[in-house]
Amino acid sequence: MRSSSPCALLLAVLIGLAPGARADTTVTVEGVRTRVGVIDTHVDTVTYSDPALVDVPRIGLVYEIQGTVAGIGWGGLSLRPGVANKHYAYRVPFVARWPRHGGGKTLVMYHHGGSGPTIAQLALLERNQGAQHVNRIAERIGDDSAGLATLVLKGTYIATNRRGLLGDGRFGATYLTSEVPPLTAAEAATLAVPHPDIQAGLPVPVGISLDTATARDVARALQIVVADVSKRRFRERIFLGTSAGAIVGSGMAFGCNVISGACMRTGGNHVVPYDRSTPRLFDGFLLTGFPYSLVAAGTPEPWIADPEQPLSAPVFFLQGRADERYQHPIRMAHDLIRRGVELDGSVWIYEYANQPHVTRDTGRNVPPIARHAEPGGPYMAAALRNMRELIAGDSTPPPSRIAGRILDGGLVFDVENGPTREMPVREDALHDAVTSSPMLVVRRVDEGPFDSGATARWLEVTAALPHVAEPIVGPSIACRIGYYDTQFFGSLFTPDAALLEEQGSFSGYRQCVRDVVSELSAEDLYDPRVERPDDTAELYRSLFSEP
Repeated sequence: MRSSSPCALLLAVLIGLAPGARADTTVTVEGVRTRVGVIDTHVDTVTYSDPALVDVPRIGLVYEIQGTVAGIGWGGLSLRPGVANKHYAYRVPFVARWPRHGGGKTLVMYHHGGSGPTIAQLALLERNQGAQHVNRIAERIGDDSAGLATLVLKGTYIATNRRGLLGDGRFGATYLTSEVPPLTAAEAATLAVPHPDIQAGLPVPVGISLDTATARDVARALQIVVADVSKRRFRERIFLGTSAGAIVGSGMAFGCNVISGACMRTGGNHVVPYDRSTPRLFDGFLLTGFPYSLVAAGTPEPWIADPEQPLSAPVFFLQGRADERYQHPIRMAHDLIRRGVELDGSVWIYEYANQPHVTRDTGRNVPPIARHAEPGGPYMAAALRNMRELIAGDSTPPPSRIAGRILDGGLVFDVENGPTREMPVREDALHDAVTSSPMLVVRRVDEGPFDSGATARWLEVTAALPHVAEPIVGPSIACRIGYYDTQFFGSLFTPDAALLEEQGSFSGYRQCVRDVVSELSAEDLYDPRVERPDDTAELYRSLFSEP
C-alpha cells in the first residue's frame, strides 16, 4: 500500500497471468477522481504489461510498458443525435517509455490530435481497414515526434489513445445505461455498418477525444502507476498536446472548456479541482496546433479562460504558419489579457514557417507523399528543454517569435512575393499553394466571424508580450529547393530546377541545412538529436545531379 496526499491511492495487485502469457498486472486505483458541477468521474483500474526493453531509433534501448486505464468519465460525442455530456465507462490504451539508464525525472504526457471521426465513421473505417486502422493505435502517433523529443532529453514519456478504439477494434467507451438508454434496433439498422458493439440492446458507444475531466483522471493515475513501475520520481510534469489534445490541455491550463456554447469548468489543473492548496497535475503546458473555439459564435466578447483561475501554469504555444489554426494562440493570449493575466513570464508563442497542422513526423496520420515541410519533433524537444529549465528556475526561455506588421492599418505577414493577409501562410505567395478541405479553410485577417478584429488583438498581444518580430525559419524555407502545397495532413512538395541549381550540389544543400540547424540550435529553438541535419538533407539527395 502507498498513499499520495491529498488523494490516497491504493495499488493492489489483482491479476497475474500464467507463465508463458504476457504478464499483465491490474491494479485498483482509489482517490483519483474529478468532482465539479455535474461531473463525477474516477479511475477504477490500471492494467499494464511487464517492462520490456525496446530499441528506439536514434535513442537505443528504453523500457516500455503498454496497458489500459479503466474508469468512469464524462462528456463525449455519441452516434445518437443530441446525446452528449453524460457519464460513460471507458478503457483508454496507453504506452509509457523511460530511459534504460538514469534520467526519467522529467515526465511528458502526450495527447494526440483528432476530435473525429464520428462513431459511425469509426465503425466504417474499422470494417474497411481492420488492423491497419490508425485509430486502433493512436497512442503511437507521437512516437517519432513527441516521443523522440522526450527521450532525447532522457525524460519519461506517456501517451494515451483518446480516439475511442481499443487495439482489437472494439469501442473503448460506452455511455452508462442509467443515463443514456441502450441502442435500439432501429439505430443499429440505420448505421448499416456491422460492428460487434453496434447492436440493439448494447450501451451507446461514445467518442472521448475532447474530454478534459476524463483526461485529467487518466493523467493522475498514470503519473502514479508509471512512477511506481519505473522507480522514477518525477521532478517536473509537462503536458504536450496537439490539436484536439491541445483542447484537452487547455481545459487544465485555462480552467474550463467550451461546452454547449459556454465556458464550463471541467476540473482544471489541481489534484482537487480548483483547490490551489493541492498539487498541480502539470507544471507546464506545450500546446501545438491549438484550436481556439468561440464560446458563442459571433458574440463580441467570447471567453475561453476561467474567471477565477485563468492560467494555472506556464504555457508555450507552438504554432505553424502553414496551419489553418494560425493566429489562434494570439486570440487565446488576448483572452488571458482580458482576464488580468500578465503575459510576460507566463505565456510564450513560437511561430514556425512552413509547418502544417499535422507535421510529417506524425506517424501514419500523414501519407508518404505529403511528408514534407517542417517536422514537429526537433522543435518540440527544444521547447520541452526550455520549459523544463523554466520550471526548475534555471533559465528563461527564448523570447516569443511572433511575425506580422501593420500595413495600411491592417495586419499582414511578410513572405516571398508578398506580403499576405491569408492564413495558412504560404511562404511564397506566388508559387506555394494551399489545398482547401473541410478541415482546412483559407482565412483572411479581419474578415469573417472568427477573424474580425484580428489586427486589434494582435496589436494588444504583441504590445504585452516581449518577442522577436519574425517566425522561426527552418531548412525547408531557408534552403528552399522547391514549392509546397499545404494540406491539413502534411504538405506536398514539387522540386524546382532553378532553386536546385542555386544550391549548386547536394553537398552545398546539405551544408545549408547544417548551417540553419546549427543557428536554430544555438538559439535553443531546435534539437538536432531528434532529426539530424544530414538526415533532413538526405531526404532530397535524389533531386541533385551533383554529389
